[in-house]
Amino acid sequence: MMAIGPCSWEFRNYNDKYCKYLFLYYFYFYFYYSTRLTGAMSRPVVLWDPRQSTASDEAGTTIIRSVLPPVNVPGPYERRGDAATFHYIPNLSYFAIKRLIEYPDQIDIGRARIYCPQPSSPSEFNILSSLMPGFGDPESGFSLRQVDPRLWAVIVQVFTNLPVDLRAYPIPLSDKHLPLLQRIAPTPEFCLITVLEIPGCRELTDDNVLELKELHGLCALDASSTELSGLGVKRLSHTLLRRDEGRSDDRECERRGPWHLRMLRLKDCRKVNNTVFSALEAFPLLSVVGPSCFLSKNSRLNTKWIF
Repeated sequence: MMAIGPCSWEFRNYNDKYCKYLFLYYFYFYFYYSTRLTGAMSRPVVLWDPRQSTASDEAGTTIIRSVLPPVNVPGPYERRGDAATFHYIPNLSYFAIKRLIEYPDQIDIGRARIYCPQPSSPSEFNILSSLMPGFGDPESGFSLRQVDPRLWAVIVQVFTNLPVDLRAYPIPLSDKHLPLLQRIAPTPEFCLITVLEIPGCRELTDDNVLELKELHGLCALDASSTELSGLGVKRLSHTLLRRDEGRSDDRECERRGPWHLRMLRLKDCRKVNNTVFSALEAFPLLSVVGPSCFLSKNSRLNTKWIF
């Protein structure tokens, strides 16, 4: 299971209700009519060990068998469906946000984010409750897993002063929308950080660890008690790519892969040995490594070791 959370700086602007409605609709029509369209959705990130076995038939022909990965299981937000019923007419901001769901990776509004006021009474209109029916009602059994992750990504980018419950979104690694969320570019006022926790995952191996290259916002990875070895960490480090695009300023370079990895936990990974250090040095921001790695005197890593 993994969690994605926003890191943002609050800036109050566009508080007037008419200004903020026009502001949201400006972005909706910009995305709708511009030629800057979202690219084809990347395939889901699936860790799977095919578990190949060899057999032979009566003619002596060798047959290699493997187990295919399971089909994509719909998320709770898909099984729930869109059954929201209103006894009032939602305001313009509701429709604007709903229209932006398909473009969460293209919302860059900078400092012009909208301050989200907290309702003073249950009868007062709440934009969050209209977008996420049941939110804020302790008797509704609301769960953030029932919210489309694209809708959550739009909300945390557009609004400030959000409740603490919206700071992190738990999402399966194989969710079909996860690669789209990983394409949300950080700004000086907003960024998404990704924490992946898969301790004891039997499917994580040196062969399929390359699938994690799609997690461009990965900041923390817990791969404890897995079959991962130093070779797998080295393969993951080779997914760090940078495309210069002909510019001399590094800030303008497009970086692909887990460049933001800061914490790596490898507890009880029995296949990990001192050969892992050369691979760890490839991650420029890595500062904390788990206890199954033993510090080498010849290592140039400036890291903290947790036990």
